[in-house]
Amino acid sequence: MIAKYTSTEEAGRAVPFDERELMQVYVLLGVQPDHDGFKKELAPAYMAVICQAVEKQNRTLTELTHNYSEIRKERSEVDAAKYLLDHLHAIVSPFMLDSIAACVAYHFDRAS
Repeated sequence: MIAKYTSTEEAGRAVPFDERELMQVYVLLGVQPDHDGFKKELAPAYMAVICQAVEKQNRTLTELTHNYSEIRKERSEVDAAKYLLDHLHAIVSPFMLDSIAACVAYHFDRAS
């Protein structure tokens, strides 16, 4: 979404503002809007919120997946799974849950 609006603005093309699309992104990132409805004139502020959420969640995901992989390699799959369960509170969005599930599936498939 950020690329969609940014690239078209830079090229001088207007993109219709889509409030439903913006709400979907907020939901996927687990971001609670602090207002009723979205306004086109506040789009840059919404993009900033999205960018901040993605950045923070990516940092957390990097830490979780790195530690999971290291524990799995150095100890066991069970210890690695326990690590993720102990840190489940850090997963704050469907986006993060999907990423963690993909990491676990990747390691499980490689072990099979």
